[in-house]
Amino acid sequence: MSKIVIVGSGPSGCFLANALIKKAPHLQIDILEQLDTPFGLLRYGVAPDHLVTRKQVQMIERLIQHPNIALKTSVKVGQDIEYEQLKADYSLVIFATGASQDKPLSVSEEGLIGVYGSGAFAAWYNGHPDFLEWRPNLGDNVIIIGNGNVSLDIARVLAKTPEERKDSVMPLHVQDYLASHPVKHIRIIGRRGPIDTKFTTAELAELDSLSQASTWHSAPTEFMSKLNDLPISQQKMLQQLGAYHRPKDDNKSVSIEFLFNLSLKELHGARDKQLTHATFLRTDSANALQTSFDVNTLIGAIGYTTKPILGVPFDADNGIFAHTNGRIDSNVYCVGWCKRGPQGVIPVNRADAMALAKTLFMDHPEVFAE
Repeated sequence: MSKIVIVGSGPSGCFLANALIKKAPHLQIDILEQLDTPFGLLRYGVAPDHLVTRKQVQMIERLIQHPNIALKTSVKVGQDIEYEQLKADYSLVIFATGASQDKPLSVSEEGLIGVYGSGAFAAWYNGHPDFLEWRPNLGDNVIIIGNGNVSLDIARVLAKTPEERKDSVMPLHVQDYLASHPVKHIRIIGRRGPIDTKFTTAELAELDSLSQASTWHSAPTEFMSKLNDLPISQQKMLQQLGAYHRPKDDNKSVSIEFLFNLSLKELHGARDKQLTHATFLRTDSANALQTSFDVNTLIGAIGYTTKPILGVPFDADNGIFAHTNGRIDSNVYCVGWCKRGPQGVIPVNRADAMALAKTLFMDHPEVFAE
């Protein structure tokens, strides 16, 4: 009987396992997960107040309910079992490890107290086992760098009242910590202009429902005149962003401000290595204009990379496994974010898994034959 191993138990790996077992129910498929609980970023990356998305854990779990699919947790490839051993033990090896490492900000003083990556921050407020004892240094002034939905998630989590945070799966110790460390000013900063943001309309609109947060910006709104040239989904998103072009409401306890066309230049700290302020360069000016903000906590939400595994070919420039159309070696493949990079929601990962399944059927018919 042929044996296949899938390294990683996120949506891509589970969709693939389901497709393969449907094609060849006689297969033995092992899914290796380095944590003691499965389903990857679906469990530890999705915002704790996005309960509908989180319910998809149950759907993913059903995909691998088969007597010939074995989920093996707390198994770390490269530590508990070597890559070469996997190739020797299994007919096919597929990596579906995702992309969970934060991209560095690549500025000096990145190691100051108060500087974090969005992946680590989200893992903490989602109760990731590696972050149970971790506590961020939170102050009044927070900067989030990045113009995507992850930035909106973090801003929303920080700006909610303790009562609003109760309607989530956020661990109680995190709720208590946030309640005792309220923030006052949140700046979401991007190096490009509004028209280049990667927000979605629904995520943007959620900010307007927060009872004690004033969401606003004072950026020029020329982008509104270009809406007709854009896809409908982007038009709606920018209309929502345009609706936030308004003064700050001083009656609210938290300010969420969007700033555009600013690129991080330097971080500055005190003698105790605590972050104190950040300097940015304007990207829409030829005069290298600079601006600085006082900041206690800075979170980089500029993307993720795949964590390398000893022996597995790696494309360091793109932060993914080195592959050609998903093929790493003659019997080694990759799927999902560790193949494409950190882009695409669950349906995209499902399509990617289905495409790889077809590739496997074509490349290795002997593995799937009765």
